[in-house]
Amino acid sequence: MATNTYPNIWRKRHNLTAWILQILASLVYLILAIWSSVMLSRSSIRHSYNSSYRISVSMIIVMVFSVVTIIFDIIEIIFYRGTRLSPVLMLVFSTVKTVTWGVYFIMVIISAAVLRAPIGLIIDGPLSFVLLATAVSQLVISAIFVHRRRRTASLAGSDDAVPKHDV
Repeated sequence: MATNTYPNIWRKRHNLTAWILQILASLVYLILAIWSSVMLSRSSIRHSYNSSYRISVSMIIVMVFSVVTIIFDIIEIIFYRGTRLSPVLMLVFSTVKTVTWGVYFIMVIISAAVLRAPIGLIIDGPLSFVLLATAVSQLVISAIFVHRRRRTASLAGSDDAVPKHDV
């Protein structure tokens, strides 16, 4: 079975900036989450159980989102380097990243409005917006390439691009 290669589809400018910004912002989120969890555990003045529980759950969520983003970026970079980065794989990864960081960005805005604490917007706002914007840019680029691939395959008469069932 032959391995599909995609040597001339992607340009470095399409994804390099997004990868760098996503990895840096995710690393900042990881460092902040680890630092705040260490400070929370060392704190001699404990708040109620519910507030520390909520803080730790939100830190775990941010850490999981950040680790998944870094893993997806590393997989994309490895496939890009080997010229095996499929537009469909890129579309799936960018869709997952867009949904996760979009939901988190909305949660940041809602929590800042409900709690009336703009400090959350000062740190979380720009970082989550950068992650959301880079994921959306990758989503748009990969969707364009998937559409081009399907259109050229359907014009060439290939059965690969046409669904096997009626929609």
